[in-house]
Amino acid sequence: WGKNTVFEKMGEKYTLFIYIVHMAVINLFNLLPNSLTQQVRAFAPTIIFIISLFFAILYYKITSMLKEHKILCKL
Repeated sequence: WGKNTVFEKMGEKYTLFIYIVHMAVINLFNLLPNSLTQQVRAFAPTIIFIISLFFAILYYKITSMLKEHKILCKL
């Protein structure tokens, strides 16, 4: 949990994106049927975090690839 760990590096890179996106993920989660939502309600924060983290990683991978190919120069 200290310096130079995976968690520190992930936090440095993805925190802002997760913070911005997690509300949209919560809204999507709330669109699920109530019967399904009640079964996974205890795990909702973890599920929402993992989905938000997935989108953050995906976003940074795509922008990195686009920068490498000079498709998006100003990102």
